[in-house]
Amino acid sequence: LNNFLPVIGRLNRYEEPTHVPGVRVDSGIVEGSEISVFYDPLISKLCTWGHTRDESLSRMAEALDSYVVGGLARTNINFLRDLMTHPKYVCGDFTTKFIEDEFP
Repeated sequence: LNNFLPVIGRLNRYEEPTHVPGVRVDSGIVEGSEISVFYDPLISKLCTWGHTRDESLSRMAEALDSYVVGGLARTNINFLRDLMTHPKYVCGDFTTKFIEDEFP
C-alpha cells in the first residue's frame, strides 16, 4: 500500500517552509544530516493552523509545496499534498479507511 517504507540517505538539501504564516515545523535534522536505519522515519512534523479549517488546509498545502528535501530516494510530501487537497478530506467526509479507499 503506497510504499510507505522508510528511506535512508544524506539530506543534501533541506529547507523547512517556515516562511508560510501559521506554520510550525518540529524536526531534529538539518541539511547534511544522515538518515540511517536507526533513525525515526518521521524526520520532521509539519503543523499548520488558521482561523478556519479551510485556512489551515490552505496553509498546509502551501507549506508542503514549499518543502525542500533532497538526497533521499523519495518522501511522502506529494502523497500528503494529495491527501490534504482531496475533496473528501477537505469537507471532513472520511473514515479510518480513507487512505485505503481513496489511494489504493
